[in-house]
Parts: sequence; C-alpha cells; structure tokens
Amino acid sequence: MRTTFTACINCLALLAGAAYGQWSEPIPVSANDQANMHPAAAGIGEHGLWAAWLEQHDLYSVVKGSYYDGGNWGPVQELSPQTLITVGPALVQDSAHTGVLLSYYLGSSPTDEDTWGIYTVTMDSSGPCPPRRACLAPSLGIVELRMAANGFGQAGIIYETGSMVGIPEYIEFISRRDSTWSDSLLVASGWEYPPSYFKVVGEPRIVGGRGDTFFLANWTYVNNQGSISSTVSVATVPPDTVIGSFGGDTPELAFSPGDGRLWLAFRAATPADTGMGVRSYTRSGGWSDLQILDRTAAPASLAADPSGYVWLAYVTGSHANQTILARYAWAGGWSEPETVAVDSTAANPVIASDNSGRVWVLWARTLDASRSQVLAAYRELRPGIASGGRDWLPSAEFAVAPNPSSGRVVIRVQLASDRSRPVLGIYDRSGRLVWPLAIPHSALGTTHYLTWDCRDMTGARVPDGCYFVMVGNGAGGGCKKLVVTK
Repeated sequence: MRTTFTACINCLALLAGAAYGQWSEPIPVSANDQANMHPAAAGIGEHGLWAAWLEQHDLYSVVKGSYYDGGNWGPVQELSPQTLITVGPALVQDSAHTGVLLSYYLGSSPTDEDTWGIYTVTMDSSGPCPPRRACLAPSLGIVELRMAANGFGQAGIIYETGSMVGIPEYIEFISRRDSTWSDSLLVASGWEYPPSYFKVVGEPRIVGGRGDTFFLANWTYVNNQGSISSTVSVATVPPDTVIGSFGGDTPELAFSPGDGRLWLAFRAATPADTGMGVRSYTRSGGWSDLQILDRTAAPASLAADPSGYVWLAYVTGSHANQTILARYAWAGGWSEPETVAVDSTAANPVIASDNSGRVWVLWARTLDASRSQVLAAYRELRPGIASGGRDWLPSAEFAVAPNPSSGRVVIRVQLASDRSRPVLGIYDRSGRLVWPLAIPHSALGTTHYLTWDCRDMTGARVPDGCYFVMVGNGAGGGCKKLVVTK
C-alpha cells in the first residue's frame, strides 16, 4: 500500500515541476579540435540519451558519439571506421526503449571497395556492438540518410543517391524485419533533359507509425522551360501510397503514437501563404489546414516525446543575432517560441527526448575554418504547459472503468470550458509514461470518453499490475489507480 501511494505521489511530482520553458546553458558534447557536424540523438532506457555526429578530418571522416546517463555526458567514442567518405549519422530508439540503432554510410575505404554500403550498429548504455551492413552501396553513392522505427519495432532507412551535376538523383527506402533488410524501394527519382527540363529530388525524411507503417517525405524541384515548382510529398509504406503533396520544401516529420497523428513541418510556398508551416494528419480526418508559425525560418528538427508533446526546433536571424528556437504542440495547439540558445554560427539543430522528462536540442557551432563543436541544451519537460507560459490546474472530474480491467478501459473526463487542455496519461509504478491520452479542444466544457486497450506505445500489451491514470499540470493534478489483470 505504501509503494502504491509513493508511486502515485511520484507521478504527481512529474506533473508539478517548476522552471517551465527554462533551457540550460549550452553544454559541450564533442571536442573542439576538429570539424564536428550533423548531430543526431535518440533516447534510451529510462533516462539516457545517445548523441552521434560526423567528425571531419583532412584525410578521413568518422562517426563519433557520447552517452548521457541521466546526470553527465560520457567520454567521446568512435562509432564507425575511419573512411574517406562517411554520410550520416542517424539514430533511432529501439522498440523496447533499452537501446538505439545507429546507421551511417561508408562510401570509400583505404583498403577495400567491397566494404562500401549502409551500416547499422546496435548500442546500449555500455557502448556499440560490431557494425552490420544493411545494404550494398548504390552505384551513384549516398548523400543523405535518415532512419526510424515503427510500432512493430521494425527499422526503416530512407536515403538519397546521386546529387552531382549530370547524375540523376534517387530516393530509396529499405526496412528490416527481424535481422533481414528488404530490397530497396524507389520512392522518388530526378532526371534532366537539358536545357529545357530539370527535376531534382532530395531532403528524404522518415518516421515510424503504428503497426508496420512508415511515413516518408521528400522534396521535388521541377524547372520545365522556366516554369518552376517546389513540392513536398508525403507517402506511407506499406502500402506505397502518396497521402499528401504541398507546395514548399524542407520537410520534417514526427508521429505521436498516443493519438495516431502524423505531423509535417515544412517551408510552405503557396499563392495564399508563405513561411514555416505545420500540418497534421490522421487516417480518419485527413490533413489539417496549414498553420504558419514563422514567416522567415525553415524547420530543422521535429520530434514527439513520450509524454505526447511534439517539439519543433529551428534557427532564426543571421550573424550575431542568430537564435535557436523551440516550440511544442500538445493535442493540436502550438506554444509561443522558446529561446534555446543565441549562437551566431549554429547549424543543424536536432531535438530529442531522453525519456526521463528532459527534452534536448543538439547543434553544431563553428569555431573557425577547420573546427566546430557539438553543443547541447536541455529543458525540463513537465505536462500541462499552457500557451504563453501560464500554468494552471484544470477543473476536471474523471472516472475509470472497469477497474480492475483485463482489456478495454474507458476513462470519462469532464472539463471546465474556461480552461485549456489538461494533460492526461497512464503511468506505471516507476512513473514512466505508458500511454498518453489526448483531449480534443471541442471536448472542453463537455464529458469526453477516452479508451485504452492496455497496450503501451509500441503496441505491446502491458504486464499485469498497478497503473495510474493522471490528470494534471504544473499547478497540481489528480491520480486514480488502475489494476490490469489477465
């Protein structure tokens, strides 16, 4: 009984933290004696975070990384062989949340061309396992790659080939089921018929959805005898189906498993509106209207954290006034921008969660012509942050039935109409979020019914035991115990 009470209090403590919106001072993650660029990050376990980046030398490049254990960043480790050409890295958390998968491309080796290809490395808190080749190198080489994992724990990689004058470009996709990687699937292709027609494809992006679904995005530029178009396309795999096409470029994707919502951020360019915009997509409701968040910026990174928030990082300004900003969305509403860091040479910011209540932004800072450094800043994540920085306790009543439950659970929530959305979630005894619950804005002032099928965010059934249904925010919250049985 005491354990149950303590767990409930710990969950409430997560809802009642302070220092909302306060980003830490920049923390050095890499050394500062080489060119370090293109950082990537992924959470691991209950409180860890792996960061990886590309370190460029005069005669070779190598992927390096560091592990954050919940308190400190560890020593820098080499995560790939040293080769003449390395592309990447990309990181994704595995389905069990106990490790991450690293991918990179080796395009040239001092010893053996047969080693060229895309490699993956499984890493946990102790370090990397030996690399395994996922596919051979395409004949045109690879210039960019991204990776994601879906609800079934399958990994997918999307990559761009070519991108040299006179060489056509292709975007291809491969996925892994168990330990076997699929043949490549052509996603998009570019070609040219000079001097009158050019088609360029690039900026491949990927995010995992529920079940075996992946969402893919890319940019296409067409110049047909001076008539120019720039388009962002979004598709699902499987099946290989285009679900959206919008005027613009620079796409970023995120998927929120709690409400099954896909998020697209991109630099929109339409006759009606221009700027950094966002849309969301559900299978039942289709695409939302375009919402412009910034007139001049382009999105740099988009991610969903375990609490159901979607985070966006981007850079604004120029020269000494350049600033890294972040916004968050929960159940549809976007916050005002928060300043992460003022850095005149910031590049490639990436945003990720460490699974323990912190959101991180990592970026590369240029020091001089041959040196750059990877830095990181974090923010304490606490549910219930209202737009504009106000924190409040929602006026809400809720009930859970059946309890105990062996299957479908119905949660009845009644909200006051004069309040913004509360944050709801189902937590285990350790205080870890098991399943986020979203309240639509239309439910304010009404009684709303939410369901949970006793599964976690990977789709796996949760173990039998005690769980806690939470409603709250920074000012406080409420907790109801739920027992799951067979």
